[in-house]
Amino acid sequence: MTLIQDIIPIFLAVFAAGFIRGATGFGFSMAAVTMMSFAISPLTAVMIAQVLQIASAPADLVAFRKDVDWSALGRLSMGALLGVPMGVFVASAVSEEVLRVLLAVILLIGFVLLITKISFKPDTRQAIATGVASGLFAGMAAMPSPPVVAYFLGTSQDKVTTRASLLMFFCMTACVAIFVASLQGSFQMIALWQGLLALPAMTLGSRLGGIVFKRLDENMFRVAALCVFGTLVISAGVKAMTAFL
Repeated sequence: MTLIQDIIPIFLAVFAAGFIRGATGFGFSMAAVTMMSFAISPLTAVMIAQVLQIASAPADLVAFRKDVDWSALGRLSMGALLGVPMGVFVASAVSEEVLRVLLAVILLIGFVLLITKISFKPDTRQAIATGVASGLFAGMAAMPSPPVVAYFLGTSQDKVTTRASLLMFFCMTACVAIFVASLQGSFQMIALWQGLLALPAMTLGSRLGGIVFKRLDENMFRVAALCVFGTLVISAGVKAMTAFL
């Protein structure tokens, strides 16, 4: 694979995923990995998404630091530190076909968690358990969203706090995932350069999505979350099935 090979579909996927990210605070990795995996390997797509989460973090920290629930973020991060290494190991150990199926299953889990409106108590035990699950998904598929989004919506956090806290959490899990992948020797340098090249597309998409976010009330925010998960479940499921045909 060359540096510029498949860069156009990567740009388009990252722009669209950035828009979702700006509008909801989550869904970037889910959308980006799902769409990029139609053109490139799922493992490379995962790594590109992680690079972009980290690259966008400084601007997010400056913009949203006052809105973050740092207490919940700390507890979730403790669990994620345990889950991410396990996820990275799984991603590097299974075939592309199996990884595509795992992506679809993760998205389906997120959709079910949101549609059932599971309630969470904002205590340490549930937060750490959620962090472990999110870390596992982050390391395996750059998709920490399903458990942690369900957690924040299930604890009735407002949309501003939810978005800000999710953005910081995703950056943290991406940092750990890339660190562990580098130690394993499974990190692909091509993903670093392609991710940096695609950063402007993510930034533009996020800014446009941010305009939409300001117009969403709390109920519309949940509906938007369900639409994101539902659409990605279908697309990932189709891709997973075609991989075995």
